[in-house]
Amino acid sequence: MTSRGGALRKKREVIAWFLFFVSRSGGGTRGGMSDEQRQRMHQTTPLVFEAPPALTIAETDSSVAVRSDTGAALVLYNDGRKVTQKVEGGGDIEIKGRWQGNDFVVERKVSGGGEVTEDYLRSQDGKQLYVIVKFEGGRGRSIEFRRVYDGAAAM
Repeated sequence: MTSRGGALRKKREVIAWFLFFVSRSGGGTRGGMSDEQRQRMHQTTPLVFEAPPALTIAETDSSVAVRSDTGAALVLYNDGRKVTQKVEGGGDIEIKGRWQGNDFVVERKVSGGGEVTEDYLRSQDGKQLYVIVKFEGGRGRSIEFRRVYDGAAAM
């Protein structure tokens, strides 16, 4: 098996664990999740676990744009104003960004599906970008981890 296949298998295992973890948080009928809650969690899961391999971040006086390697850009106002993304199949994702000291914090709320917070900060030497990801699924259940991106080589 190639390393890509191993990575995909590992990713599926992590997502399966995550869905099990979230489903144990209760709610819905008979202590489990309702179908609607389960659908919302499926909308939240990619926000948590599907990280782009590369990012380009650009800042203006009033906004910060985060572009993934797929070309999809997310432009956020740096004063905390909300942006709403429509999700196919129902529900919305409410997104807002703000500066907190030297960190740029992005909060995403999926209607009925929890909250994902990403804290973007540079390493002390400026050569890496850390993205601290926290998911809060309600009822005290949360998970937090860090993504590390190396800086691009100067052209």
